[in-house]
Amino acid sequence: MKNIVQAVIAAALIFTATESFARGFSIGLFGAYSINGGPIENTINDKRFFDATNVSEAAKISYDEIIIPGAGLFASYTFRNGFSIRTGAEYYTLIAGGDISKSHYGYDTNKYEIEYSSYAVPLLPGITLSPDKGKTNIYAYAGMVLSMIDISQHNQYATSGTATHEAANKAIVPGFAALAGIERRLFSGFYIMLEFAFYKCENSKDELSHYYDDSTSGNYSYTERYGLPYQHVRIGARYSL
Repeated sequence: MKNIVQAVIAAALIFTATESFARGFSIGLFGAYSINGGPIENTINDKRFFDATNVSEAAKISYDEIIIPGAGLFASYTFRNGFSIRTGAEYYTLIAGGDISKSHYGYDTNKYEIEYSSYAVPLLPGITLSPDKGKTNIYAYAGMVLSMIDISQHNQYATSGTATHEAANKAIVPGFAALAGIERRLFSGFYIMLEFAFYKCENSKDELSHYYDDSTSGNYSYTERYGLPYQHVRIGARYSL
Protein backbone atom coordinates (compact mmCIF):
# COMPACT_ATOMS: atom_id res chain seq x y z
CA MET A 1 0.00 0.00 0.00
CA LYS A 2 2.86 2.34 0.87
CA ASN A 3 4.40 1.81 -2.57
CA ILE A 4 1.09 2.61 -4.28
CA VAL A 5 0.76 5.88 -2.33
CA GLN A 6 4.34 6.84 -3.20
CA ALA A 7 3.69 6.11 -6.88
CA VAL A 8 0.52 8.26 -6.85
CA ILE A 9 2.35 11.13 -5.14
CA ALA A 10 5.23 10.91 -7.64
CA ALA A 11 2.82 10.92 -10.59
CA ALA A 12 1.03 13.94 -9.15
CA LEU A 13 4.29 15.84 -8.72
CA ILE A 14 5.27 15.09 -12.32
CA PHE A 15 1.87 16.18 -13.58
CA THR A 16 1.83 19.44 -11.63
CA ALA A 17 5.31 20.19 -12.98
CA THR A 18 3.74 20.65 -16.38
CA GLU A 19 2.53 24.06 -15.24
CA SER A 20 6.14 25.27 -15.13
CA PHE A 21 7.10 24.65 -18.74
CA ALA A 22 6.41 26.96 -21.64
CA ARG A 23 2.81 26.61 -22.75
CA GLY A 24 1.25 28.02 -25.87
CA PHE A 25 1.87 27.70 -29.58
CA SER A 26 4.86 25.81 -31.08
CA ILE A 27 6.11 24.91 -34.53
CA GLY A 28 8.58 22.20 -35.49
CA LEU A 29 9.98 19.84 -38.07
CA PHE A 30 11.38 16.30 -38.16
CA GLY A 31 13.05 13.70 -40.31
CA ALA A 32 11.84 10.09 -40.13
CA TYR A 33 13.05 6.60 -40.94
CA SER A 34 10.52 3.76 -41.33
CA ILE A 35 11.44 0.61 -39.43
CA ASN A 36 8.32 -1.16 -40.72
CA GLY A 37 7.09 -0.10 -44.15
CA GLY A 38 3.60 -1.50 -43.67
CA PRO A 39 1.47 -2.31 -46.75
CA ILE A 40 4.04 -1.30 -49.36
CA GLU A 41 6.69 -3.45 -47.67
CA ASN A 42 4.27 -6.38 -47.72
CA THR A 43 3.64 -5.83 -51.44
CA ILE A 44 7.37 -5.78 -52.19
CA ASN A 45 7.99 -8.92 -50.14
CA ASP A 46 5.27 -10.72 -52.10
CA LYS A 47 7.05 -9.87 -55.36
CA ARG A 48 10.37 -11.08 -53.99
CA PHE A 49 9.01 -14.53 -53.16
CA PHE A 50 6.24 -14.78 -55.71
CA ASP A 51 6.98 -18.07 -57.45
CA ALA A 52 8.86 -21.34 -56.92
CA THR A 53 11.30 -21.09 -59.84
CA ASN A 54 13.99 -19.70 -57.55
CA VAL A 55 14.54 -23.08 -55.89
CA SER A 56 16.87 -23.96 -58.77
CA GLU A 57 20.56 -23.34 -58.25
CA ALA A 58 20.58 -21.59 -61.63
CA ALA A 59 17.86 -19.16 -60.51
CA LYS A 60 18.75 -15.93 -58.77
CA ILE A 61 16.86 -13.01 -57.31
CA SER A 62 18.35 -9.61 -56.54
CA TYR A 63 16.97 -6.64 -54.64
CA ASP A 64 18.02 -3.90 -52.24
CA GLU A 65 17.00 -3.23 -48.66
CA ILE A 66 13.70 -1.38 -48.34
CA ILE A 67 14.32 2.24 -47.31
CA ILE A 68 11.42 4.62 -46.67
CA PRO A 69 12.49 7.99 -45.24
CA GLY A 70 10.12 10.82 -44.44
CA ALA A 71 9.84 14.38 -43.19
CA GLY A 72 7.22 16.57 -41.65
CA LEU A 73 6.22 19.97 -40.36
CA PHE A 74 3.93 20.37 -37.38
CA ALA A 75 2.23 22.89 -35.16
CA SER A 76 1.06 22.27 -31.61
CA TYR A 77 -0.62 24.06 -28.75
CA THR A 78 -0.02 23.13 -25.12
CA PHE A 79 -2.43 24.25 -22.41
CA ARG A 80 -1.60 25.07 -18.80
CA ASN A 81 -2.55 21.60 -17.54
CA GLY A 82 -0.29 19.86 -20.08
CA PHE A 83 -3.03 18.88 -22.51
CA SER A 84 -1.80 19.38 -26.08
CA ILE A 85 -3.11 19.21 -29.60
CA ARG A 86 -0.91 18.73 -32.66
CA THR A 87 -1.36 18.70 -36.42
CA GLY A 88 0.88 19.02 -39.46
CA ALA A 89 1.85 17.67 -42.85
CA GLU A 90 4.09 14.65 -43.50
CA TYR A 91 5.66 13.01 -46.55
CA TYR A 92 7.13 9.51 -47.01
CA THR A 93 8.71 7.95 -50.07
CA LEU A 94 10.33 4.68 -51.11
CA ILE A 95 13.91 5.39 -52.22
CA ALA A 96 15.28 1.82 -52.31
CA GLY A 97 13.96 -1.72 -52.40
CA GLY A 98 11.35 -1.34 -55.12
CA ASP A 99 13.50 -2.82 -57.91
CA ILE A 100 13.46 -6.62 -58.04
CA SER A 101 15.09 -8.83 -60.65
CA LYS A 102 14.67 -12.59 -61.06
CA SER A 103 16.88 -14.48 -63.46
CA HIS A 104 17.31 -18.06 -64.65
CA TYR A 105 20.56 -19.33 -66.19
CA GLY A 106 21.77 -15.75 -66.47
CA TYR A 107 18.72 -14.41 -68.31
CA ASP A 108 16.35 -11.89 -66.72
CA THR A 109 12.93 -13.50 -66.61
CA ASN A 110 11.04 -11.17 -64.26
CA LYS A 111 11.61 -7.53 -63.34
CA TYR A 112 9.59 -5.39 -60.97
CA GLU A 113 9.79 -1.64 -60.48
CA ILE A 114 7.64 -0.34 -57.63
CA GLU A 115 7.33 3.33 -56.67
CA TYR A 116 5.61 4.64 -53.56
CA SER A 117 4.95 8.01 -51.95
CA SER A 118 2.46 9.22 -49.38
CA TYR A 119 1.22 12.40 -47.75
CA ALA A 120 -0.30 12.43 -44.29
CA VAL A 121 -2.18 14.98 -42.18
CA PRO A 122 -2.60 13.87 -38.53
CA LEU A 123 -4.79 15.47 -35.87
CA LEU A 124 -3.58 14.34 -32.45
CA PRO A 125 -4.64 15.27 -28.93
CA GLY A 126 -2.13 14.39 -26.25
CA ILE A 127 -0.42 15.12 -22.96
CA THR A 128 2.96 16.65 -22.13
CA LEU A 129 4.73 16.10 -18.81
CA SER A 130 7.94 17.59 -17.42
CA PRO A 131 9.93 16.28 -14.42
CA ASP A 132 12.30 19.28 -14.33
CA LYS A 133 10.20 22.41 -14.94
CA GLY A 134 10.40 22.39 -18.73
CA LYS A 135 14.03 21.47 -19.39
CA THR A 136 12.96 17.94 -20.38
CA ASN A 137 9.49 17.08 -21.66
CA ILE A 138 7.89 13.69 -22.20
CA TYR A 139 4.81 13.57 -24.40
CA ALA A 140 2.35 11.22 -26.05
CA TYR A 141 -0.34 11.77 -28.68
CA ALA A 142 -3.02 9.59 -30.28
CA GLY A 143 -5.69 10.44 -32.81
CA MET A 144 -6.60 10.21 -36.48
CA VAL A 145 -4.65 10.63 -39.70
CA LEU A 146 -5.74 11.20 -43.28
CA SER A 147 -3.33 10.01 -45.98
CA MET A 148 -3.02 10.14 -49.75
CA ILE A 149 -1.12 7.17 -51.18
CA ASP A 150 0.45 7.04 -54.65
CA ILE A 151 1.72 3.67 -55.95
CA SER A 152 2.94 2.60 -59.38
CA GLN A 153 4.03 -0.88 -60.47
CA HIS A 154 5.87 -1.95 -63.59
CA ASN A 155 6.40 -5.65 -64.22
CA GLN A 156 8.19 -7.11 -67.23
CA TYR A 157 8.58 -10.84 -67.66
CA ALA A 158 9.90 -13.05 -70.42
CA THR A 159 8.77 -16.52 -71.40
CA SER A 160 8.43 -17.24 -75.11
CA GLY A 161 8.16 -13.46 -75.57
CA THR A 162 8.15 -10.34 -73.43
CA ALA A 163 5.06 -9.12 -71.59
CA THR A 164 4.63 -5.96 -69.54
CA HIS A 165 2.14 -5.06 -66.81
CA GLU A 166 1.79 -1.43 -65.70
CA ALA A 167 -0.36 0.20 -63.04
CA ALA A 168 -0.45 3.63 -61.39
CA ASN A 169 -3.11 4.35 -58.78
CA LYS A 170 -3.89 6.67 -55.88
CA ALA A 171 -6.11 6.37 -52.84
CA ILE A 172 -7.14 8.46 -49.84
CA VAL A 173 -6.99 6.38 -46.66
CA PRO A 174 -7.99 7.41 -43.11
CA GLY A 175 -6.55 5.70 -40.08
CA PHE A 176 -5.19 5.78 -36.54
CA ALA A 177 -1.97 7.50 -35.46
CA ALA A 178 -0.02 7.57 -32.20
CA LEU A 179 3.38 8.82 -31.14
CA ALA A 180 5.50 9.18 -28.03
CA GLY A 181 8.62 11.23 -27.57
CA ILE A 182 11.07 13.04 -25.39
CA GLU A 183 12.57 16.47 -25.94
CA ARG A 184 15.31 18.53 -24.34
CA ARG A 185 15.57 22.31 -24.25
CA LEU A 186 18.85 23.64 -25.64
CA PHE A 187 18.10 27.31 -25.05
CA SER A 188 15.08 29.55 -24.61
CA GLY A 189 12.18 28.17 -26.63
CA PHE A 190 14.25 25.72 -28.73
CA TYR A 191 14.03 21.94 -28.19
CA ILE A 192 15.50 18.86 -29.85
CA MET A 193 13.20 15.83 -30.09
CA LEU A 194 13.31 12.06 -30.40
CA GLU A 195 10.02 10.33 -31.31
CA PHE A 196 8.57 6.94 -32.10
CA ALA A 197 5.41 6.92 -34.23
CA PHE A 198 2.91 4.16 -34.95
CA TYR A 199 0.35 4.35 -37.77
CA LYS A 200 -2.47 1.94 -38.52
CA CYS A 201 -3.66 3.43 -41.77
CA GLU A 202 -4.25 0.94 -44.58
CA ASN A 203 -6.80 -0.32 -47.07
CA SER A 204 -6.93 -2.75 -50.00
CA LYS A 205 -8.73 -1.94 -53.24
CA ASP A 206 -9.36 -3.68 -56.53
CA GLU A 207 -7.59 -1.75 -59.29
CA LEU A 208 -6.95 -2.11 -63.01
CA SER A 209 -3.55 -2.76 -64.57
CA HIS A 210 -2.69 -2.51 -68.26
CA TYR A 211 -0.76 -5.31 -69.93
CA TYR A 212 0.71 -5.74 -73.37
CA ASP A 213 3.03 -8.14 -75.16
CA ASP A 214 4.21 -8.70 -78.73
CA SER A 215 0.70 -9.34 -80.06
CA THR A 216 -2.00 -8.47 -77.51
CA SER A 217 -2.95 -5.86 -74.90
CA GLY A 218 -5.71 -5.33 -72.37
CA ASN A 219 -6.57 -4.73 -68.73
CA TYR A 220 -6.81 -7.00 -65.72
CA SER A 221 -7.94 -6.55 -62.13
CA TYR A 222 -5.62 -6.90 -59.14
CA THR A 223 -5.64 -5.95 -55.46
CA GLU A 224 -3.48 -3.01 -54.38
CA ARG A 225 -2.49 -2.43 -50.76
CA TYR A 226 -2.53 1.22 -49.70
CA GLY A 227 -1.25 2.65 -46.44
CA LEU A 228 1.36 4.47 -44.40
CA PRO A 229 4.44 2.84 -42.86
CA TYR A 230 3.50 1.15 -39.60
CA GLN A 231 6.39 2.35 -37.44
CA HIS A 232 9.07 4.98 -37.73
CA VAL A 233 11.59 6.83 -35.59
CA ARG A 234 12.02 10.58 -35.85
CA ILE A 235 14.55 13.23 -34.93
CA GLY A 236 13.42 16.82 -34.96
CA ALA A 237 13.32 20.27 -33.45
CA ARG A 238 10.58 22.39 -31.94
CA TYR A 239 10.40 26.10 -31.24
CA SER A 240 7.99 27.47 -28.65
CA LEU A 241 6.68 30.89 -29.68
